[in-house]
Amino acid sequence: MSSKWIFFVLGAFLVMGLFIAGCSDDDDNGTGPNPYEGANYRITADLDISDSRDGDSIFVEVERLNPDVDPSDEAVIIINSVTLGLSDYNPYDNIATYGTDDITIESDGTYSFSFSCDDDSAGGDFTAPPLTRVTILSPTMGEGDTIYPAFAEGAPIPISWEYDGDNPRLVTVMICAVQIPIWLDYEVDISGDETSYTIPAGTTNGLGGTGWPMPMIYVVPTDSVIIGTDDVDINIRVDGIGDIAIITLLDTDTTGGYTTPTITVSGEPGSKVFSWDPPIGTMGLAVYRNTDNHGQDHTGMIWNVGAYDPFDGFISPVSYGVTPSGAWGADPDEEIIAGEDYTVMVTWLFEEGIGATGFCSW
Repeated sequence: MSSKWIFFVLGAFLVMGLFIAGCSDDDDNGTGPNPYEGANYRITADLDISDSRDGDSIFVEVERLNPDVDPSDEAVIIINSVTLGLSDYNPYDNIATYGTDDITIESDGTYSFSFSCDDDSAGGDFTAPPLTRVTILSPTMGEGDTIYPAFAEGAPIPISWEYDGDNPRLVTVMICAVQIPIWLDYEVDISGDETSYTIPAGTTNGLGGTGWPMPMIYVVPTDSVIIGTDDVDINIRVDGIGDIAIITLLDTDTTGGYTTPTITVSGEPGSKVFSWDPPIGTMGLAVYRNTDNHGQDHTGMIWNVGAYDPFDGFISPVSYGVTPSGAWGADPDEEIIAGEDYTVMVTWLFEEGIGATGFCSW
């Protein structure tokens, strides 16, 4: 899975019936002033079934490895007779990104893929299998839980999940966490017959503290096939519909002696008021329309505000739709409706690396 933060986001199908037919001219790698040996280009295609993401955009990354060949922004990428357009180019790393909104990947569909740049070309076909969806069973927030599942930094983290659909060939397990200056992006591919995995002890060392962003676990059904020639590597990555779980990584000092405030919700549906006791400054507040996974993937968020200074924060109480002093925000996406289920999430940062997140549902 290419680096994502962010969310990340997640889709589904396995590569099947893949074949390669291509040609390339040999470069004089290692015989002239350029001693480079290896493939001239690396192409990474992260493709998703249309049902597994919010939009229909497809992106392919081309990296030039040999400095003697044409730059990556001169490549031609074609999927099912559609030529992808150049959407981004970094001349320093010589990495170009190509994309299109004109292709919809459907389950069980067969698609052609071709690349050409300079004198190099390669291509092949892939078939998308039936759609597969992952649901994380643990760790997750249960009914009535008010905090995310917590683990001490550096402790092993057991994860379990189930599939809706055929077992994929592979499943990717990933955890992302940030505690400046540490950035964790741990990822492993295991057999799709597995439905559990434990993040090894020591992986999250130094990442304790519950500030924002919260550590996220991803489990995604996937497959990855490399095709090409001696001069072109093509890595077609295909993902199933994955799931996300948010956790808390506790500092070895756990909460540092601080007490997590208690949240209450009052007022009529059109004028809800959110309070917490003790009424200390908070770094962020978000309101969600409840979803099956309690908003862990941020679906259903209808309003949020954040503090300009996360340590001083903004104080209790906060009225729905009214940005408090010392905070940034926007108008709500929708009004609160009587009889619907909602959750408010409040995050506090007590000191560097130590904080807490609380929830209240109504």
